[in-house]
Amino acid sequence: IATTTTTHRIMSISNEEAVQPLSTSSSKATMKNAPRIRHIIATILLFLCFITATDGFLISHGSRAHPHKCPPSCVERCAASKRRRSAARMVQDGKQQQQDLCSTNTTQGDAVISEMYQSLQNRQDELERNVGRRYITRTQKGFLNVHQEPSDPFDTHNIIDQLAEGQIVESIAPSRGAWIHHDRGGWSISKFGGFTWLELIEE
Repeated sequence: IATTTTTHRIMSISNEEAVQPLSTSSSKATMKNAPRIRHIIATILLFLCFITATDGFLISHGSRAHPHKCPPSCVERCAASKRRRSAARMVQDGKQQQQDLCSTNTTQGDAVISEMYQSLQNRQDELERNVGRRYITRTQKGFLNVHQEPSDPFDTHNIIDQLAEGQIVESIAPSRGAWIHHDRGGWSISKFGGFTWLELIEE
């Protein structure tokens, strides 16, 4: 409104100056060019009014007062892009979790296999040393003597126990020749006089 009022005042002053009588020759020339001058002034004023109005519109409708809004197509593209990024992150996270799970399972599986292998190796070593083998007792007179030390099958001074027919014992130490050190607390002869007193149970 202020700009419009100023414009009218300037136009009025220009008209008044244009219609005032001039006494000199230069004044006459100016009178001839008055319409052109008024046209130029009016054009400048209109341009100034346009700039002022545009600045006011930008100030009143700036990004702070009214944030820029994407058109529907832009919003849809943005949403689709977010969905794709989210899906890509989910896929990547899933792959990472699968790799971690496989790594954990592999580690646990390796530990179990290693433990089983070690157990079998220990068992093989024991069998090679005649440890942990099971025997069934065979007798001719109904019993088999258990000696404190492996010496003479007929030695009766170191007998600490007797095994009955069909009784099963397990070796707990490497054998000494035909003598078996078993879990009954002593030693018994396995073969003597062409007879098998302790018969190995094949596993």
